[in-house]
Parts: sequence; C-alpha cells; structure tokens
Amino acid sequence: MKAAISCRVSTDTQAGEDIPILGGENECQSFARGKGREVVVGCRNDGLTGFNPD
Repeated sequence: MKAAISCRVSTDTQAGEDIPILGGENECQSFARGKGREVVVGCRNDGLTGFNPD
C-alpha cells in the first residue's frame, strides 16, 4: 500500500531552520514504513500560514 505525507511548521522561526520540518518528515516516513506503507509523495509547508486577521 502507498502513502503520502504532509509536514508543516508553526512559526517563522521554525521555518528558518530545517531541523523541525526534517524531523517531522523523518517521523512520518518511519511511521509509514512501520505500517508497511511505501511513501510515494511528501508535501512540505515550511512557513506558509492560513492565518487571516479579517
């Protein structure tokens, strides 16, 4: 079975560092492999926000 993963960071500070998002991505990949899944695509959101003050 195949899997897709999505990783994001929460703050601008985290977006400036690769460590948090890489750690999350690695955790997701490990989890998927542990469930016998093949990760075929990964999406990163490293700093974009959905915040809208209006």
